[in-house]
Amino acid sequence: MGLARLGREKCKIVSRIDSAYLDKRLFQEVRKGELGSEQWYRQPEKWFALTSYNNPYKTIHSELVLLRENSGKLAKSIGGNRLVFYGVGTGDTESFIVESALKRNKACEVIAIDVNKTYLERFFSMLSNLLHENPGAEISCLGFHDLFENMEQKDIGERKACHVCLGNTVGNFDQGEIFAVFKKLSRKGERLILGLHLASDMQRILKAYRTPLMNDLLFTTVKQYFPGKSQEDIEWRVNGLLVEGWLGQTRLLKSEKYTIKAVKNLGREHGFNFLQEFNDGNAAIVLMERV
Repeated sequence: MGLARLGREKCKIVSRIDSAYLDKRLFQEVRKGELGSEQWYRQPEKWFALTSYNNPYKTIHSELVLLRENSGKLAKSIGGNRLVFYGVGTGDTESFIVESALKRNKACEVIAIDVNKTYLERFFSMLSNLLHENPGAEISCLGFHDLFENMEQKDIGERKACHVCLGNTVGNFDQGEIFAVFKKLSRKGERLILGLHLASDMQRILKAYRTPLMNDLLFTTVKQYFPGKSQEDIEWRVNGLLVEGWLGQTRLLKSEKYTIKAVKNLGREHGFNFLQEFNDGNAAIVLMERV
């Protein structure tokens, strides 16, 4: 499937999932006692409010600063490669990556994957704005409204790609499973850029999660399965380098935090060489290469 040239045609979004698909997964996940992170992002208004006013990661600002401070080095790593984004969310950091690529190459190909179609539409609108700010630039794009695990290498195409997963999205998954996705969708020599939340002070991080906005987001997702419960019943815990939110015997949220040493080991275990990192003590941008 070809990419659409922004400015000449509307960016294509291939929808492979719908509410019924996610509802079925939600029922199965509640029965197992473990919610998948795809459920949290089904309410864009609540998520935008959370990340705008009370971002528990504080990574949006940290990552933007780190990206700006090291944009030249990152642009060299991106080269003329196709960019593949694993989740776009609010799109701020992702659009900056695209802008950095444009300043080096004047042309950029973008593939974006997200569980929420609204996020993809918003991201592509941001990319359209970049064209006005960068005269002569070209952006071609394609969106997949789908889960990462459902993607195949043929969806990415034959052109060499740089894979990008920011905002600590990688921390929402079982680490073996998400790195297996990166490995499946990448080829030898391709780069992987990760945005991570560092385990600097787990109790401080826990406190940032334990808020009415976060509780409302999670409880609204599952309230039909928990009659007699309320968002005040959600319990927050630190479990090693995990922040967890529980409602009874069901884990509604888990978010892995990282040390640079742990990231290096993870990459090595799953076929990625560590190249370099930039961090401010709160967040880190990590660059790896598939071997």
